Amino acid sequence: MEYVFDNFEVIKKYLNSRQKNYIFLDYDGTLAILHRRPAMNFMTNEMRDLLLVLRDKYFLGIISGRSLENLKIRVGIDDIFYSGNHGLEIEYKDFVFTHPAALQTEKYVKLLTDKLLQKLKNFDVLIEDKKLSFSIHYRGLIESDIKTLHNIFNKTYENFEYKSELTIFYGKDVIESKPNVDWNKGKAIELFLSKFAIENYGTAFLGDDTTDEFGFLELKKYSALCIKVGPTNDSYANFYLNDVEDVYKFLHKIVTEI
Repeated sequence: MEYVFDNFEVIKKYLNSRQKNYIFLDYDGTLAILHRRPAMNFMTNEMRDLLLVLRDKYFLGIISGRSLENLKIRVGIDDIFYSGNHGLEIEYKDFVFTHPAALQTEKYVKLLTDKLLQKLKNFDVLIEDKKLSFSIHYRGLIESDIKTLHNIFNKTYENFEYKSELTIFYGKDVIESKPNVDWNKGKAIELFLSKFAIENYGTAFLGDDTTDEFGFLELKKYSALCIKVGPTNDSYANFYLNDVEDVYKFLHKIVTEI
């Protein structure tokens, strides 16, 4: 991967060569700095103002592991693409989509979440039931407690009668689930583009965590600009930015210099 600002002319040439550009952004860790609890992750006013300018110059989409309802409230910008639950929910103007498999597995998410709430009640963690998926946030736990938490979670999941209906994956201080279907953030963006994109379009996707890697892998088939935010360990992205502050600088450059 190459650092975005060392290759900005390449990115500029790509965006300038397209009739229309679609910019998709993760929320937590990309637009908002991560804190111990997701409820504390807010965009700055400067970032929100910049997104309004970005929306008017390009096409703007926000795609997140948050529920669609929570994401829309958190971002609070009209006339953009929203996708929640790692791509399982989509809303853009009159187009509303929920992956059918997610609706079928909602009951299993609830069952497993209830079990985990009981098993992990003595841990200082946040267990989110997002209906179509769940998240266990454990940022701030000491290492020994994290190991114990993982052991309890793994045992609970392995003994769960309907575990084949769900897929488990691990992000930054979080354990997450989704329905066991071939669907991710990249496929959600692909679905949107197949319905609404014009010819000769460009795509950029910025994200910082495990679920964004699925998006990068999917979108590289379309020569998209895939930009990892944060540590540059193994990634499917083409480029990287260091942090949320870098994201702001990059978005500012593409609205003022292109």
